[in-house]
Amino acid sequence: MYATACIQLGTLFSEDDLSIKKLSENLTVSFINGITIARQLVIKSNAKFRKILRKAIESEQQIYDCEDEKTSRIYTRFARNVNRNVIRYLASLSILFIQFCVIPAITDPVEIQVNNNRTKLVRALPLPLWFPFDQQKHYTMTYFLDLLNCCIAGGFLTCTDLLMVIMIAYPLGQLKIVQTNLENFEIFKRKFRYDGKMNAHLAFIEIIKKHYDVIEYINDFNDIMALVALIDFLQSSIQVACVFTQILGSKVTFFTVGLVFSFFMSMIVRVFLYYYYANKVTSLSLDLAYSIWTCNWYEQPTEVIFMMRMFIMRCQKPLNFKIGSFGVMSMQAFLSVLRATYSYMMLMYGVSK
Repeated sequence: MYATACIQLGTLFSEDDLSIKKLSENLTVSFINGITIARQLVIKSNAKFRKILRKAIESEQQIYDCEDEKTSRIYTRFARNVNRNVIRYLASLSILFIQFCVIPAITDPVEIQVNNNRTKLVRALPLPLWFPFDQQKHYTMTYFLDLLNCCIAGGFLTCTDLLMVIMIAYPLGQLKIVQTNLENFEIFKRKFRYDGKMNAHLAFIEIIKKHYDVIEYINDFNDIMALVALIDFLQSSIQVACVFTQILGSKVTFFTVGLVFSFFMSMIVRVFLYYYYANKVTSLSLDLAYSIWTCNWYEQPTEVIFMMRMFIMRCQKPLNFKIGSFGVMSMQAFLSVLRATYSYMMLMYGVSK
């Protein structure tokens, strides 16, 4: 599908009169599928990705298998929050998929002008793809081939995005456990059945180990996905802008507005989930230092107080998901995508006039 979309993009640029509407339709599909393919290639080819995924699954299973009900309850609450947001994203994609499939079949053909002042009727198709035959002459076959491509592309996009969102959100659940153990350190250290000093020492070492595991996970994830995140950041604003510019210079109908709105909301929710959870991880990693301050740190043994001070110093360096070497994934970066989207929309609107 991606290859045929790229071929169709090439044919658009070869035309004497470049249509902004057709270009926007093609770029909207090409960009989102291109970044999905890039992520899939990284997932398939990088052994380190499979390693951190397996480690995350094992860590989550250990949380649910442990006898500490409080820890399980914290992680379950976090998982439910992620699941709710994922379900919202799935709902938006489902509505978009139905619109992509149904609207072309129920809309009336559009009359366009061809050479020698002749006109012909053109029926809409779900996707702007290239086929080695006359698509209007063989409309039924083309329509069902487009539906097949919609199913394949939609499945890949959905699975890839869900995996990425969950993997970005995963450290948040681990950090919430660390935060709770720090705030309730006096209770947490009682699980170690030794004398008072040894309990505090072992308890804080366990907290440090879990925190280090999160740091290592994020560093490995950045090594694998930082470049893809940069490409996604650069293309997201153009892709979302192209969604809106599809209605430029064309007859605006209820179906067109509905499709554009659904596409826009789906892509915005997609980008928002990435940057929202990445921002939450950064924010919570900084809050861990305050969590130590709220516990009875002054009553702990001297060596534990020293470790707490070192822990606070480490927390001053936030944990970030990187966008290449360009920046970090945060809500500020998400707002930058929205601002760039507006700029591209105004540019394409000016070109189309």
